[in-house]
Amino acid sequence: MGSAGIGTIVGFVVVVAATLGFANAAIKRRWFPVIVVTWLALLFALAQHGFFRQTTATPPHLLLAVAVPMLAIIAAFATRSGRRFVDALPLQMLTYLSVVRFGVELALFGLAMDHLVPKDMTFIGSNFDIIAGFSAPIMGALAFAGGKPARGPLLVWNVIAFALLVHVVVVAMLSAPLPFQQLNFDRPNVAILDWPFIWLPGFVVPMVLFAHLVAFRQLLKRS
Repeated sequence: MGSAGIGTIVGFVVVVAATLGFANAAIKRRWFPVIVVTWLALLFALAQHGFFRQTTATPPHLLLAVAVPMLAIIAAFATRSGRRFVDALPLQMLTYLSVVRFGVELALFGLAMDHLVPKDMTFIGSNFDIIAGFSAPIMGALAFAGGKPARGPLLVWNVIAFALLVHVVVVAMLSAPLPFQQLNFDRPNVAILDWPFIWLPGFVVPMVLFAHLVAFRQLLKRS
C-alpha cells in the first residue's frame, strides 16, 4: 500500500477542521466539539493500530466508523427532542458547510494520483461532487438574501447536491477492499483505511449528509 503526499494529508486535515468549524457554528452547543474531537481522536487511535485495515473481519471494522455517526443522525430525527433540535438549526450555515466538499475533491484527486483511490472517485472520473462544493457559498449567500430562505432554489440545490453525495459514497464503498466490493479491483479505495482519511466516512460525509437531511426537513415543513 502506498502513502499519501504530505500536501494531501495537510489539506485534508484542514478540510476536517473546516467541517468542524461550520458544524459548530451551526449547532452552537458546548458538548458538540467535545464529542466530535473525542470521536476523531478515537478514529485516529484505531487507524494507527491498523484496526480498519482488517477488511476480512465480520463485520468489516471500517463499518464501525460509519455506523456510529449514522446512529447519531438517526437518533436526531427519530426522537422528539432531536427533531426540535434539528428544526432550530440555522439552514444558511448548514448550506455553507458544503463548501468543504471542494477541499474533499482536491484531496481525492491527490489520493488518486498516489494510487490510493480509484479515478472514479474524483472529478476526472465520475464524481462531480465538486459542483456542490463551489456552489455552496453562492447558494448560501443568494438563497438567504431576502431574509427568508428561498425554498424552491434551496430544495433543487439540496436534491442535486444530495444525489451527487450519494453517488460518490456508493462508488467509494463498492470500491473499498471489503467483502462486498464490486468496483475498481485494480485500484481499490484503500485511503479510507488509514488516518487521516478515515475521518472522511467517519465525520465529514455524515456531517454533510446531516446538513442535507436537516435542509429537507426544514424546507418541506415550511411548505
